[in-house]
Amino acid sequence: PHQDIISQRIATLYRLPEIKHGVLVVPIATALHRLAPTRFLLGSGLLLDVGQKLDVEEMRARLEAAGYRCVDTVYEHGEFAVRGALIDLFPMGSDTPFRIDLFDDEIETLRTFDPETQRSVDKVESIRLLPAREFPLEKKAVTDFR
Repeated sequence: PHQDIISQRIATLYRLPEIKHGVLVVPIATALHRLAPTRFLLGSGLLLDVGQKLDVEEMRARLEAAGYRCVDTVYEHGEFAVRGALIDLFPMGSDTPFRIDLFDDEIETLRTFDPETQRSVDKVESIRLLPAREFPLEKKAVTDFR
């Protein structure tokens, strides 16, 4: 499926545990598929806040482990780019991509940006990152899923 569809699915699956009442309407083909383990979606998420310490190489490794693709320019969900003290990323489940501006090892600003023009738009105080895939791909996780 297209990255936008995967992004919507992951965002929906992430929010499912919060739903206390209601009905979820899904196509029968979707209902027959196994769902991502809740502990994977909740445990693989990451919250970034302005002022938080951030190691660029550690962040790169975490993003790649969560299924994000390193690219030159961020346009789609599940992509990230590192250029010096700037990290651009388009989190799954998000309507907009974000730009992380670092000062040394601290997040100085978080901003949304337009993927077409690559210009910053609005400041935000925090970003929630969801994994870029529905299932973990480690050997143990694949075995557990079967």
